[in-house]
Amino acid sequence: RCALDGCAVCAHRICQHGAPGRPLPPPQRPESCPRVVDESPGPDLGQLYGGCRVLTVGDGDLSFSVALAERGECASLTASTLEPDLETLQREYDGLDVRGHARRIDDVRYGVDARRLSFDESFDRIVFNFPCLPVSDGKDGNSEGSGKADASAIEENKALVRAFVRSAVPLLAPGGEIHVAHKTK
Repeated sequence: RCALDGCAVCAHRICQHGAPGRPLPPPQRPESCPRVVDESPGPDLGQLYGGCRVLTVGDGDLSFSVALAERGECASLTASTLEPDLETLQREYDGLDVRGHARRIDDVRYGVDARRLSFDESFDRIVFNFPCLPVSDGKDGNSEGSGKADASAIEENKALVRAFVRSAVPLLAPGGEIHVAHKTK
């Protein structure tokens, strides 16, 4: 709806080319979207996710999902992580209260590959926060010194996002949205 009301940020999120005779407006910074412009620090998560059934994907230590559970006013929140179980997740993020995080979320699914999502329910919002492939030394494929050539890491991460979107679209409820946050260098 935001893109249809003329929001340049959202228009660029959902399409790459304008309609014939109706080009896209020039791109704008994400924080200029009317849905997130707010006097308070950070976006108004309740405005973005309030009353929605939300799936978070690839939330390593579940901290993003916890923040969404606390501030997002979601109708329900399902968090997913690639780690196979809670014990492995706790070992991977030693020192964080991952068990406490998991208790504050409606449902946590383990062993979920963002490229092959499979759920029996549909979602109003599917969120992949900072998608990137891990590499053998524990850094993500976009990190400085990750051991991967920048061009190949970028192409692999683009492929990850494309596969994620292909697998997420069938899980969207009518009018649902896919939200992807990415980092910039």
